[in-house]
Amino acid sequence: MEWICSEDRDNPGDWRVEVAEKGYITIFSGREAQRRAEEYAAFENAQARWQERSLYFEGRNLRSV
Repeated sequence: MEWICSEDRDNPGDWRVEVAEKGYITIFSGREAQRRAEEYAAFENAQARWQERSLYFEGRNLRSV
């Protein structure tokens, strides 16, 4: 799942962060909307990668070295 940041087509100046296949959309308006949307997308993408890694290692018997 990837969160994508783009300027809103219907409302120039607003920025949206979305996951198309899930139908999740978050709209940012006002000052620094682009920066805030980009930060949010980066945060959500990092969270998604962390969850993917956690699922990969879940159930594996890993010992600290």
